[in-house]
Amino acid sequence: KVVCWYDNEWGYSCRVVDLIKHMAKEDAKAGGGAAVTGAENLSTQQVTEEDVLKAQSDWANAIKKISKTYLEDGDYVAAATEAAGELY
Repeated sequence: KVVCWYDNEWGYSCRVVDLIKHMAKEDAKAGGGAAVTGAENLSTQQVTEEDVLKAQSDWANAIKKISKTYLEDGDYVAAATEAAGELY
């Protein structure tokens, strides 16, 4: 059973980080609940290799935790929901 798909392509990873930053900026302008402090400046900041490696590591760790929960017959949906809350 395939639980997820992971792509380690550098360009794709950078664009995903850019998209998340852009979404946070737009949400902050609209006064959305997901706004973060400083979001209005996010899309002007350069994405570094460190940013991408941290995002990849965080996702990989979340996937491992969700998979472990699933294999132990735990509530993997709750684990995935928690991970989504932390990662987004």
